[in-house]
Amino acid sequence: MQMLKQYILNGWPDKHHIVPELKQYWSLADVLTYEDGLLMKGERIVIPRALRKEVETKLHAAHLGYDAMMRRARDAVFWPGIAARIREIANACQPCQQSKPANQKESLIQHNEGLNPWDKTGIDLFKIFDQQYLAIVDYYSNFIEVEHLHTTTSQVVIRKLKNLFARYGVPKVCISDFGPQFSSAEFTAFMKAWGVHHLKSSPGHHQSNGKAEAAVKILKNLMKK
Repeated sequence: MQMLKQYILNGWPDKHHIVPELKQYWSLADVLTYEDGLLMKGERIVIPRALRKEVETKLHAAHLGYDAMMRRARDAVFWPGIAARIREIANACQPCQQSKPANQKESLIQHNEGLNPWDKTGIDLFKIFDQQYLAIVDYYSNFIEVEHLHTTTSQVVIRKLKNLFARYGVPKVCISDFGPQFSSAEFTAFMKAWGVHHLKSSPGHHQSNGKAEAAVKILKNLMKK
C-alpha cells in the first residue's frame, strides 16, 4: 500500500510500469486520494490486504445476507473485488441465505427503506427458551439489535428503546404490530415525546411489519445454534 500511496501523491506511471499487484487500481486512479493518513476511494477507506479478513468478519457479523453487507461496505470500505468476496461469503453462510427476503408483496402499508441509517426502524417482541426479547431492525441497513426483557410491560420496553435510541440515535419512524405494549397510552406518549412517528402494521397483514418479523426469525435461528 505504500507504493499505491506514492502513485496517488506523486502521479501514476504508465500502466505498463505499474507493479503487478497494483494494476487493479489503475482504472480508479482519478478517484483515489490520500487523506489524513488513509487511502480513500471517495468516502470509502481502501482496506489493505492484511486487514481485509477483519473487515469481512465485521461486515458478516449480523448474518444479514449479501445486500445488507454490501450496503454497509458501500458506506465505508473498499478494495478491488469486494463485491465478489461478499457474495462468496454470503453464499457460503446458511444464516445469510435464510435472511433473504421472501418474494411476498406487502399489503396495505408500503415502506421505503429510509434515506439514512436509523431513519426508520421496526420493532417486535419474541420468546425463545422461555425468555422474552425485544428486537429492533434498521430498515436502511438491516442492522439488528436485541434486548432481553425481564417482563414485557410498556414501561420496560420503553426503557430498552431509550437505551437503544441513546446508542444509535432517535429514528424518524418506528413500526410495530398492535401488541398491547405498543398500543398503550404510555407507549404512545413516549413516541410523541421523542418525536418518533409510530406506525402500526395493518391488522391481518403481517407482511407490513415484515422487517421486524424477519429479524426475529434470524435471531431465533442464531439463538438455537
